[in-house]
Amino acid sequence: AKISVSAKGNTNYKKSGTLTYTVTVTKLAKPTGVKVKSSKKAQLTVSWKKVSNATGYRVFYSTKSNMKNAKTQDLKKNPAKPSLTIKKNVSSKKTYYVQVRAYVKSYSTNNASDASSKVKVKAK
Repeated sequence: AKISVSAKGNTNYKKSGTLTYTVTVTKLAKPTGVKVKSSKKAQLTVSWKKVSNATGYRVFYSTKSNMKNAKTQDLKKNPAKPSLTIKKNVSSKKTYYVQVRAYVKSYSTNNASDASSKVKVKAK
């Protein structure tokens, strides 16, 4: 996007002119390498590869493959090896679908990446 700023002179400052700035906005890459394990009863552990420039991640999980009524949990940092353990709203012996999105500052669809591929797992 290009942004132009114009200034007009007055009695104290005679010069006028226009400055043009070019701003490049890049979308965050979607998380890859998503893995989900259920090594403990009613618990899911999700891990994925770090997305550069992200400040946090939102993990979506649902018992429905279309992700309808998905629950969410946030990781509000960007460690070298991101992972998150989900204990809330997980039932034993149910199948879950999990996706991850990266974001900058705070989660909103305007500053988040596309969702990762869905991963299917059965909770212990």
